Amino acid sequence: DAGAKQTVICCWDRSYLDVFRQLGFDRAFYLPLATNARIFRPDLSGNDCPADGEVVFVGSLDAAVLGDFSFSGGSALRAIQDSYVALKLSAPTLAYDALLDRVLAGLPQHERARFQGFVASTAFQRFLFDTWRRADAEYRRAAMMRVAGKGGVIVHGDPAWGMLGAPGLVARERVVYGPALAAVYRSAAVNLNLTSSHLREAVNQRVFDVPAAGAFLLSDHRPDLERCFEPDREVVSFRSFD
Repeated sequence: DAGAKQTVICCWDRSYLDVFRQLGFDRAFYLPLATNARIFRPDLSGNDCPADGEVVFVGSLDAAVLGDFSFSGGSALRAIQDSYVALKLSAPTLAYDALLDRVLAGLPQHERARFQGFVASTAFQRFLFDTWRRADAEYRRAAMMRVAGKGGVIVHGDPAWGMLGAPGLVARERVVYGPALAAVYRSAAVNLNLTSSHLREAVNQRVFDVPAAGAFLLSDHRPDLERCFEPDREVVSFRSFD
C-alpha cells in the first residue's frame, strides 16, 4: 500500500530483508550496528586501566530457564526443545532456523508434519522464544564452565553466576553500559562474545564496542563478521568450543 512504499526500514540482520520486501516494503536496507567512539575510545592520557590477563564475559545467565524449568508444551515439544539445546552446544554458530531444521530432519515424517501444523499456531512464537532463552542460557553456562576450567574467567552479570559454584569462575556485579563498561573491556586480555541464537547472520553490539575501546575480542562466528571486519586481522572468531 502507499504507507509501505513511503516507509524506509533499516535492519541490522540482513537475512530479514526479504521478509520486509515480501510484506511490500520496497525500501528496506541493511544497516549494521555501530559504536559510539566518544564513549568507548581509550583514554589516551595514560590513566586507563591496563589489561590484567583475564578472560572476561559480560552478560546475564537467565537461570530461570535452565534445567527442569516449567514447560507446558507437552512431551513431544519438550523433546524437540531438548534436541535443539543439545545441538546449540555442539554447533554454537548456527542460527535458530538452521538449528531447528536439523532437529526436525531427525524426526519421523508424521512428527514433522505435526510440528509444521504447530508452527502455524499462535503458541509457536511462545515456544520459539522459550527455546531461544533456554538454549542461550545453556550455551552461556557451558562456555563459562569450559573457560573457567581452562584457567579462569571473570563474569559481570546477574547473581545467578555466583550460584554455579564453578572453580575458576569469578562472579561480579553488573556493569553499566558506557565508560564503566569500556573500562571493563580494557581490563581484560580476552573479552568473550557469545551471540544469541536468534541472530541469523548479524553480529551484536559487543563486536563493535570492544574494539572501539582498544580491547581484544574473541567471538563466536557469524557471517557478518567477515562483512564488517577483516578476519584474523581485525576480528578473531571460533566455530566450536574446542
